[in-house]
Amino acid sequence: NITDGNNGHAGSSWASVPLMYMDRPMGVMILTVKAGKRFDEEDKRLLAIVGAQAGSYIYNSVLFSQAEETRSYLEGLVRNTADAIITYSLDGKIRTWNDAATRIYGYGEAEALGRYMIIVPEDRLDDMRAIMGKVGSGEVVDNHETVRRRKDGTLIPVLALMSSKRSS
Repeated sequence: NITDGNNGHAGSSWASVPLMYMDRPMGVMILTVKAGKRFDEEDKRLLAIVGAQAGSYIYNSVLFSQAEETRSYLEGLVRNTADAIITYSLDGKIRTWNDAATRIYGYGEAEALGRYMIIVPEDRLDDMRAIMGKVGSGEVVDNHETVRRRKDGTLIPVLALMSSKRSS
């Protein structure tokens, strides 16, 4: 409800407009009008709409801030973990590459992004494509023992976990 009244200052009128999200108050907006003016019913109706929109904006801003904080935290975890975390598009191109992947495989992030399976040895490409097909269908491939190739050509044994980032 919009409350209106006279605040005693040269006859000006005021209105307090609750800033609402759903049925939850997010704050209050206080408005004044010049002396001799009053808020009519149409003004109050419009202010109630503005109050609901402003409340939704405030609520969404808080949610966005919380989501950004979570995204930043998770990005830091991925970037700073000791394990290589590499994501691929379903066509086999590298989409993300963390710092551990650089330490382990020798390719910098800029060298790796957008490249097609650069760490997969030629004789393992068919195996990797088959696994990506399973992952693309929603299957999780866990504890997959294989080898990968470092930038210097050295083959190293790896234990891989592969899953789709899509949620079910």
